[in-house]
Amino acid sequence: MPFAAPASSTPDSATFLRDWRPTPLAEAHTFPACMYTDPAVWRLERERFFARSWLYVGNVEDVPAPNTWFTQSVAGFPLIITRDASGALHAFHNACPHRGAPLASPTNTCGTTRLTCPYHAWTFDCGGNLRGAPGYDRTPGFAAAQHGLGEVRLETWGPFIFVNLARDAAPIAAQLGDLPAHFD
Repeated sequence: MPFAAPASSTPDSATFLRDWRPTPLAEAHTFPACMYTDPAVWRLERERFFARSWLYVGNVEDVPAPNTWFTQSVAGFPLIITRDASGALHAFHNACPHRGAPLASPTNTCGTTRLTCPYHAWTFDCGGNLRGAPGYDRTPGFAAAQHGLGEVRLETWGPFIFVNLARDAAPIAAQLGDLPAHFD
């Protein structure tokens, strides 16, 4: 069913969402302005739509060789897209698992080899593995393998790279439906 405005002519977004009911297309109206400008609506869209959908972030040629990467933001979520030493593609949250500092600057959109945290110099390879942290070799029980980057689901379709922040998301083929058949 299409969207229909509730009875109030200028509701706030909370009222609109609370009172919204599906209606026949002939009775549908556009969203009120608050639905496009309210920060609470943006947060809701980020959580319920953007974080649970396959979204385009770039082309495979944007990471042309092993140990290269680029940054991208998806609905305000900063990401790093990498090609590891073996050539496999990955997507990671652009945040050091130690203290959450961004590993790559959005203005520094392409890089090579390693990602180093500007706060405490933790260093990661393009596969998301921790390769160095000052003093970690002198810390009893520290397991570098348990401190890799937070991986995000990544799939490709042809030359296009897509990510999905939901760990339980269906494969991209489910979202694409019969679209690939139209391009074959």
